[in-house]
Amino acid sequence: MREAHGTGVAIAQKNAPQLSRLRLGFDFAVAEECEVYRECGAYTRYYGSRLIEIEYTDNGRSAFARACAVRSGSASILLRDRDVVRRGSKKYVSRTC
Repeated sequence: MREAHGTGVAIAQKNAPQLSRLRLGFDFAVAEECEVYRECGAYTRYYGSRLIEIEYTDNGRSAFARACAVRSGSASILLRDRDVVRRGSKKYVSRTC
């Protein structure tokens, strides 16, 4: 982490909400499905608005709607298709709130 920060590169925690409380020095978090698993609070307690949250369409859209209702404007929230297919595909989904 020191090496990355020494060169001006930000470093992110991905998933594993239990790591947030260890305060390891990550700059932000990328959390997949934290609304589905009710883990977003673990990230926002430490990272605040420095959270990129990704919810997936195969879980339905209610988790994305809840996330937007609670954290819109204070976190980056994205709804994506699980396979992350290319734009133009029938299965492509990419929304933010």
